[in-house]
Amino acid sequence: MSLYYIDPEVLQLPYAPASTPFNEAPWCDYDDDVQVHCGRAPHNLCIEISATLLKHHSRYFKNLIDGPAFNDFVRLPGEDPHIFAQVHSFLSRRMWFDPPYSRHAWRFISFDNMVQIWLMGHRLGMPFVQNAISDLLVEKVKEEKELPDTSTLAFAWSGTPAGSPLRRLLVALIRQCWTGDRDEYYSDLWTNDLVNGIGSEEDLYPLMCNLVKLAGTDERTLRVTMATWKKVKACEWHVHEEFVKCEGTDEVRLSDLRMDFDELCTTLTRRAGYIYLRIPDDHEFDY
Repeated sequence: MSLYYIDPEVLQLPYAPASTPFNEAPWCDYDDDVQVHCGRAPHNLCIEISATLLKHHSRYFKNLIDGPAFNDFVRLPGEDPHIFAQVHSFLSRRMWFDPPYSRHAWRFISFDNMVQIWLMGHRLGMPFVQNAISDLLVEKVKEEKELPDTSTLAFAWSGTPAGSPLRRLLVALIRQCWTGDRDEYYSDLWTNDLVNGIGSEEDLYPLMCNLVKLAGTDERTLRVTMATWKKVKACEWHVHEEFVKCEGTDEVRLSDLRMDFDELCTTLTRRAGYIYLRIPDDHEFDY
């Protein structure tokens, strides 16, 4: 069966592909390879991939390969062959590059390519790829102290639905670099629609321009805050099926709850010192 486009009906069939690092594909001694032809000539690429690996990580390939008309051949002319090869390498080895480059993979993947990888994972139903590249994007911002430019934002918004995890992540990475509500004019622009990834990417442009202008000063710092990093570890912007989270997520959430409880106890203790307990007079309740 030759596919010249990604059939949305195939993608919507019920199946929950792997979305966490510990959910590995099962070993199969008699596994068949699938030929995936990606891109268009003369820049197309043919990759032979394990059918079990594809079915385990992709909703699209799972429903396609198990279909009655499949014949070990898939054509994806609309996909970038280099991006698909990178995704295949990651699924096969759980690394974006060979060592020692895999240790600092964020150095060798641009923001545009990260968005491309996320969008390919979105189109092919590969949540594990989407989650891994989202974490790498945050790490790139943290280490390089840079943010995606406006063209990357426009590219991300053009391929994602409103409220998608990628949109919300990009908004959060820009918003965290602000010092809070001291700027009354700009703080009004952080609407709920924008924070939830529903607003337009153009709403971010004036905020980004002001951020770049003041970068390196005391007012604006390009960084990844501890609160944002905890949200990353707690799967805030991951793609998961219901009731599934990454390993260690519960520990992060419990740690936050403990910190919130300790902060609440400290606040109540401090306020208790200023509470005046009025003792009623002996004759106050005489009638």
